Amino acid sequence: MSASSIFSFGNTFVLLGWLLLIILPSWKYTQTIILHGIIVIFAILYVYIFSKDIGSFDFDSFSTLANVKALFQQDNAVAAGWLHYLAFDLL
Repeated sequence: MSASSIFSFGNTFVLLGWLLLIILPSWKYTQTIILHGIIVIFAILYVYIFSKDIGSFDFDSFSTLANVKALFQQDNAVAAGWLHYLAFDLL
């Protein structure tokens, strides 16, 4: 799975959560579907993207603003960051 396809999937799949929150906020399964379904799927994809590049990961990537900007020049990092944002936005 490419970073681009994961990014597209995340953008589409998150709509299910938002529709549930907008249309059926009080339904007894809304939180369960979001927390134990959508968020878990995003977490699995996040780990998948992260594990593909774990060999080249450098902890110094987060030490300065310039390093973080350089990190987000990579498609996998942007897709992982976007999934992270989508998941926390639903929470």
